[in-house]
Amino acid sequence: GVTIEINIGRNTDTGALIAAVDIAASFAGGKVSIDSGAVDANGDAIAFDIDFAAAKLRALGSVTVVIDQFVRVSGDVSFEKTTATVTITDGTTPTSGVDVTALLISGDNLTAFAGVNGGTAAATGLQLTDVDFGLVLYKVPAPLTGVATDLRTWTALQATVGSASFIGVDGLTIAVTDFALSFNRGGGTNGGVANTTVVDFTGATVTVGSQTLAFTEEILRVGGTATVDLFGFFTVSGSFSFEQSAGSLTVTDGTTAETVAVKRLLVGAHVSSAFAGVNGGSAEQMGLALTTVEFGLALFKPTVVADTRSWTSLKATAASVSVVGVDGLTVSSSNLTVVVNKAGGVGNSTVADLSGSPLLIETSLGGDTIRLDMDGDRGALLEASGLVQLDVFGFFRATGSFAFVRSSGSLVVNNGTTSETVAVQQVIVGATVSSAFAGINGGTAGAIGLQLSDVGLALALFKPSSLTDTRSWTSLKATVGSASFVGVEGYMFPPEIAV
Repeated sequence: GVTIEINIGRNTDTGALIAAVDIAASFAGGKVSIDSGAVDANGDAIAFDIDFAAAKLRALGSVTVVIDQFVRVSGDVSFEKTTATVTITDGTTPTSGVDVTALLISGDNLTAFAGVNGGTAAATGLQLTDVDFGLVLYKVPAPLTGVATDLRTWTALQATVGSASFIGVDGLTIAVTDFALSFNRGGGTNGGVANTTVVDFTGATVTVGSQTLAFTEEILRVGGTATVDLFGFFTVSGSFSFEQSAGSLTVTDGTTAETVAVKRLLVGAHVSSAFAGVNGGSAEQMGLALTTVEFGLALFKPTVVADTRSWTSLKATAASVSVVGVDGLTVSSSNLTVVVNKAGGVGNSTVADLSGSPLLIETSLGGDTIRLDMDGDRGALLEASGLVQLDVFGFFRATGSFAFVRSSGSLVVNNGTTSETVAVQQVIVGATVSSAFAGINGGTAGAIGLQLSDVGLALALFKPSSLTDTRSWTSLKATVGSASFVGVEGYMFPPEIAV
């Protein structure tokens, strides 16, 4: 059924809307009961109770919409037009008492399908269930006379989806559950100047259908839990979060710090498992497998259009990354960590400095986060570390850890007479190998080959930041606790080797 509610006041001379009747306050019992002239099945009169306290223009009910048998939507929807007074903010200064007209739209318990053969066992397309949303559209009302110059608008949306999945293709799984969307943004102009404000719902939340809007800043955020299986070749399962918002960022060139107003895109994910290869999910799978992967990615862009700089910060961890399904081959890394902090834009020598104000990026809607706290004084940075285990068909075996850092800095060089400080790009590689073997029958009593233990390596490569300076410098130190031929009696390297 459909319900329509109307309570408006209008000046019959000018046509302008005026204050509506407050029926709840004007009549005994807070309502007016109007006999419809009809009776129900029991013979009792059917009456309508009207208890409006403010202006209202609303329609609500259960609907089913079918578009050319391709799109089908059904559920409870509500449309309401009213007036309101809101507070807006540009992120710094709030302005209260802004009168607006409002359109409130909600949907609850919606189901939707887009595709072919909907509602049959042969359905193929996108299926959504348990969709709830609340949408508010605000605008400054037009003046009674003259040309409107305040054309500002504001949009706020909160939505949840129980499940969204692609159905009807054997071997293909694309499903998202517990999906949520939050959106708060302004638009239009005022006197020809772009609107940079959003509605601040602090202390004045708005409930639309089952959704409560409580935003305090500009935001676009989506998140959920996803499962993907592309015909056994690529599978992934985990949660994700995506947020676009405004804020400020401290950047530095290593000497001078600067605070920049930015738009930021934050992407976080927690992947419980992922696989790329063949026969995924079976005992015969072969390819690359990952477990417990988390990452947080932050992309920054100045709000000033003429400023073409950009900054990227990333941190990722993985419990394990391994090649699976090849007998005799082991290639795996555990406790893997990757950190990236870099700049973009012509002539941009600064990087983000998050050491003073760490950024927490959600990796799921449950509130799990990953912390970005890069120190800008380290310059442009690419860093990776972890534990590694290798076994190449028994011919080469190694177990150890590694660390790799590429960054910018300064280097003092000396020709034996004078010293010079040079701005450089540097690559630092460190590794420890608890054990390594190269030969045949590795890992067995019949092994023959070279056995090493307690190997340490430190390598530093330097290159001037200036492209016209073609010099380079290399520093290396390596140690070997022991090296010996095994399987050949009576032959052994010295017990300790250092380079």
